[in-house]
Formats: sequence, C-alpha cells, structure tokens
Amino acid sequence: MTAVNRNDLEIVRHIRASFDEELDDGERIALERLALVAQKSGAADDATLEKANRIAQRFGLRTFGPPSPRPPAPAAQEDAPAESAVPTPKAEEAGALAALSQSSQQAGTPHAKRGFELVVYSKSGCPYCDKAKAHLAQQGIPFTETRLDDETARLAFYEASSERWGRAVSSMPQIVIEVGGLETLIGGHRELLQSGLERTIWEL
Repeated sequence: MTAVNRNDLEIVRHIRASFDEELDDGERIALERLALVAQKSGAADDATLEKANRIAQRFGLRTFGPPSPRPPAPAAQEDAPAESAVPTPKAEEAGALAALSQSSQQAGTPHAKRGFELVVYSKSGCPYCDKAKAHLAQQGIPFTETRLDDETARLAFYEASSERWGRAVSSMPQIVIEVGGLETLIGGHRELLQSGLERTIWEL
C-alpha cells in the first residue's frame, strides 16, 4: 500500500477532464479508486497505483504517490523560507500555461540543440488542438502553431495533404515534424499521444 494525497486527486481530475476519451474502462476504474483514496488521504493498493502511474506517464503527467525529495536549496537561499515539496494545482497550471506560451513563440525556429521543427496546424475553438499543444508543452517540446481559421485555407490544406504527406486528413489539429528537410505527418491529438514522440525526439 502506498500513501496518496489530495495533490494526487488533482492529477486524477486533470486526466479525467482532459483525456477521458482516451481511457478504457479498466483505466477509469483505477482512477476512480485512486480518487476515493485521495479524498480520504489514505493508501492505494500497489496494482491500482501502478495502473494509474502508467496512465499518467502515457499522457506525460506527473505520477502518483509520495513526491520525490526536493534537492537542497542553493547556499545563497539558505535564509529563504522553505517551499512545499509538492506544487499546488494552481502552480502546476501556471507552469503549464507558461510552457505553452513559450513553446508557441518559437516562430518556426528549430530548437537550438535539436535538428527538428514541429508545427501544429490548428483552428480556434478546437479542444483537441488545445490538448495537443498542452501535451507538447508539458513534455517541453518546442513547436510552432499555424492557425487555419479561414475555412477556404483549411479546406485547401486538407486537399493538399494527400500529395504533401501521402495521407489525406480532414480534421484539426495536424502535427507535422520536419527533420533534415523531410516532413512527416504525425497526425492529430490521438496520433500524437500514440506516437511516443516525447520518447524519441530527444535523440534528434
């Protein structure tokens, strides 16, 4: 049995709110069990916690259970008051938004240390576009966003996709990675999560 707390409950809520359509019945049950334990500040059985952590890792989120020990503060900050070892939900949300904003301002320039460029083609008011961008931001993967709010431009993009990438698309978002001058279509939000991009992109 492993102790869980209300910070774990916030992660459960975030997964259910943001990725509910990606979960199967067994994963929903595991998260519901963990949510009940977290509400009571109790302890979860190892099987439930293991499944919940696999779900969190699949979506690039912090795992459940006791937080890792914080590294010692620099000597210059010894007199500063100690911060909580577990970030509050508001602090985590602010961090994700800051990362998203920073990633969205890459202006098409490949990351300084990696030979790739990632482009998210999106449109306003698209929840899956927002989820895809949030996932990339959480993983620290820089990207450029190209919005296709104009319907004519968006339809032209769809029509050109088959010739451009050998695959026809008809929805937003569409994520494209360019490496060494060669473009590869990753696909939409679901394909992004299934691609394992965050596990391989650091090798580029």
